[in-house]
Amino acid sequence: MKFRVVFAFSFLLASSAAAQVDFQRDVRPILATNCFQCHGPDEAAREVELRLDTEDGAFEERPSGRIIVPGSAEQSLLYQRISHESELVRMPPAALT
Repeated sequence: MKFRVVFAFSFLLASSAAAQVDFQRDVRPILATNCFQCHGPDEAAREVELRLDTEDGAFEERPSGRIIVPGSAEQSLLYQRISHESELVRMPPAALT
């Protein structure tokens, strides 16, 4: 599961075709499957006030950086979290996968 999510985001964020990536078609379905349980439209379940179900939320600038940086997986906070070595930091949490 982790490999599939990391690979998909690596491709979408770092590929030379990033300008052709459509959020609704290409990114949102991956987020829906892996992230919406805690970062989706349900305000009661949402963690750290991070919404990944909207384009504005997914590309938001936060104090520590941008959630998704088109064309740069390494600078994207989302990619950093889904590919982190530590289970304590990595998203989604092991308990949810």
